[in-house]
Amino acid sequence: MMARWMAESDVVPAMVLVSTARRTRETWTLMRPAFKPAPEVGFEEALYLASDEELLDRIRRLPDEHEEVMLIGHNPGLHDLAIHLVAGHGIEYGRLAEKYPTAALCTIDFGRKSWARVAARSGRLIRFIRPVDIHEG
Repeated sequence: MMARWMAESDVVPAMVLVSTARRTRETWTLMRPAFKPAPEVGFEEALYLASDEELLDRIRRLPDEHEEVMLIGHNPGLHDLAIHLVAGHGIEYGRLAEKYPTAALCTIDFGRKSWARVAARSGRLIRFIRPVDIHEG
C-alpha cells in the first residue's frame, strides 16, 4: 500500500538501502514491483538495529549522484534519526515526534547539499505519512 502511494505520488527513490533482517527484506520484496524502473538496492547488515548516529554515518557516505535515497530499517534508530535531522515544528513534525509506526514514510529534503554534509537539523520535513493516513479506495 505504501509503495503504491509512493509511486502514484512520484516519491520514487533512486537508491534503497535495506537492512538484512528478514522482515525488512520481505518489506522490500513487497514494495519493489511498485517502482518502475526499480531503484538500485543494497542490503546492508550494518543497518540492522543501527542507532541514529550509525545511520547518519551511513547517509554521509552515500554517493552524491543519488538525489533520492530510502532507508528500510528499524526503530528506534530510524525514528531517532528523523527527529535528529529535521528542525521541529508543524503538525507533521508533531506526529513524527510522537511515534514512527511500522511502514511509515518520512521524507526529508536537504537541498542540493552533498550527503557528506548532512547534519542535525539540516533537513526540512516534507512529509510524514503513516499507513493510517492512506485511504484505500
